[in-house]
Amino acid sequence: MTYETPKAVTFDCYGTLIRFFEGLETVARAIVDRHGGTLTSEQLIAAYSDAEHRLEQEPPHRPFKEVSPAAMREAFGTLGLTLGPGEEMSLVEAIPTFGPFEEVPAVLERLGRSCRLCIISNTDDDLIAGNVARLGVPIDEVVTAEQAGAYKPSEEIFRYAHRRLGLEVDDIVHVAQGQRLDIAACKALGLRAIWINRYGEPGVPANAPYEELRDLRGVPALLGLEG
Repeated sequence: MTYETPKAVTFDCYGTLIRFFEGLETVARAIVDRHGGTLTSEQLIAAYSDAEHRLEQEPPHRPFKEVSPAAMREAFGTLGLTLGPGEEMSLVEAIPTFGPFEEVPAVLERLGRSCRLCIISNTDDDLIAGNVARLGVPIDEVVTAEQAGAYKPSEEIFRYAHRRLGLEVDDIVHVAQGQRLDIAACKALGLRAIWINRYGEPGVPANAPYEELRDLRGVPALLGLEG
């Protein structure tokens, strides 16, 4: 299947364009190594991720720089451990240093010749600035949860991005790795979606229709932009 070429392509950032989960694993492993014992990085990541997602959805809206350390404190409490000095901010401090997947800059450059490019991300403006700079490709709009006052999967952050672009849903294709945070919202909005399944996860039929790719290399062809 080939989508009609959109006026804009929107992207999830972390895990789609930027190597977030690899960076998260590095941060978690460093914490685990300092604490020793039987704690694993997988346990810490699972506890942190559950807490982060829940805190993002709780009113009132808080910036990610507050959500992340609160989630880290909660994760350690759940695991019966005590955070060391500075550990609650370790992920926040590391995120701006995370770089893109290998194929991303070239694909964005190709798409940018024909479409406007927009990132929609559950983060703060100052945190994502470092990641966007590492892409090395101009991005027309960078929309954050801080700006929209809402975290994905809320439809509001997508609607905010569409208003910024001045476009309707039919003019846009969204590209993302997250079924829960992105592809489900695309289903609710009637937004064309491409799921980037980098980690071989099972699909979610309830979120269909969406196209599935292993990485971004196939996106230009799927949008009728080969060559």
